[in-house]
Amino acid sequence: MAVLYQSGPTAIQSSDSLLKRQVLLADVWPQAAPHAVLLNGDHPVLAVGPTAIANGRPNQPVGVVIQHETVSGIVVMDFSPGLIVLADVANVLTYAAGIPDTFDTSLNFGRAVFVDDSDDMTAGTTLTLSPLNDAGLLNPLAGYIWRSQTELPDVGIGGDNVDPFPITVANSLVETNVAVMLVGFGNNSTT
Repeated sequence: MAVLYQSGPTAIQSSDSLLKRQVLLADVWPQAAPHAVLLNGDHPVLAVGPTAIANGRPNQPVGVVIQHETVSGIVVMDFSPGLIVLADVANVLTYAAGIPDTFDTSLNFGRAVFVDDSDDMTAGTTLTLSPLNDAGLLNPLAGYIWRSQTELPDVGIGGDNVDPFPITVANSLVETNVAVMLVGFGNNSTT
């Protein structure tokens, strides 16, 4: 389970060209209580824009934080399509009366994940399997569960990497650290 956002050099798993953009801290979500407070060096997957459905919530850009300047409040994010990042994903499928109700017990390669601002996850977890948050609002599509560089099977060519999928988890709220391939800027409509 996440205690803080992903940080360090292994948070970003691909070395593709960056599509960096600057945004204001006030424009990104979910961050701040009850989620982890964004610190420089953290690399969470966040959405940009207002959280109200009337303002296009499910179609908002989603990216990973590259840098955060605490004094200016400027956040540099990468919106590259196909960027692979490590993130904690909660196995929530649906909510009932504002609490997690159903769960996926088998996280599989290619499964869609969404930016979710529900307050049920541990601080630092911003992604779930649910297209709706705990208030019934559409969540933006962030990307898909993917294989990290060390999860590509290579035993046939002398390596020791094996395919970890499907990852079996309990039939309750579980947060699992996996690689996520982001859809990138403008490719995340859930409507």
